[in-house]
Amino acid sequence: MRPIEILLTSISAAALALLAVLVLPTGDETAFQHEVGESRATEAPREIREVHPGHYEAIVHAYEGGFEPSEIRVPVGSTVTFKVLSSEDYHGFAIQAADVNLSLAPGIAEEVVHTFGDTSVVYYYCTVYCGNNHYAMLGKIVVE
Repeated sequence: MRPIEILLTSISAAALALLAVLVLPTGDETAFQHEVGESRATEAPREIREVHPGHYEAIVHAYEGGFEPSEIRVPVGSTVTFKVLSSEDYHGFAIQAADVNLSLAPGIAEEVVHTFGDTSVVYYYCTVYCGNNHYAMLGKIVVE
């Protein structure tokens, strides 16, 4: 093999290895994607869960025509980590009157953290036109 062929083969192998590390899911991400996908197909909507005092985690699944869960309830002053996934199409996830706006690609989990300071009802919605049921992609957060 000529030196240039050896160099190109080495660069190609390194590029593939780097791509595999960046693109292939970790064990946790695969579990999260499986968990969200399974919730829509076989279980009742996931509720928010408290991970430690004052901090909650909400797993939200975007699908054509809605979000699951469609309503989330949290106490005033709580910090919520939203883990959002779309398994079928491109969607968006934004929270009214908050600095939260995610772009969702199919199969890739996105995460954002927000603290809710006052008693209120706010809505989350899709920000990417995704078909005839785009208008129905709306969920509610009740801060009580």
